[in-house]
Amino acid sequence: MRFKLDENFPISAQPWLISQGHDCHSVFDENIAGGSDVQLLEICRKEKRHLVTLDMDFADIVAYPPEAHAGIIVFRLSKQDSASVLGRLRTLIGHLQSIPLAGHLAIVNDSRVRLREP
Repeated sequence: MRFKLDENFPISAQPWLISQGHDCHSVFDENIAGGSDVQLLEICRKEKRHLVTLDMDFADIVAYPPEAHAGIIVFRLSKQDSASVLGRLRTLIGHLQSIPLAGHLAIVNDSRVRLREP
């Protein structure tokens, strides 16, 4: 899978995702940290990358319609420290591979994944 980590997502996820065979970039790799959300989603769309973020703004389907992007995964956990986020990512990565993320919004919470389709 092809991912782009947002600036608020633990950067330590990047080497782990790569070690699992995924193609993963971060906003820091491309010097786009601090840029607009619209710009970030456009880059993800062009690169065909799923955005991985903790930013709940991306869960707004009016502002960011699912069909207009390459896929967004928003982590909405009760604990958002690095260990909790990485732990949830590790338990979830196999499940994500079976979800058609392109054009979808996935909201990840402590116990499940909600998929919002266009």
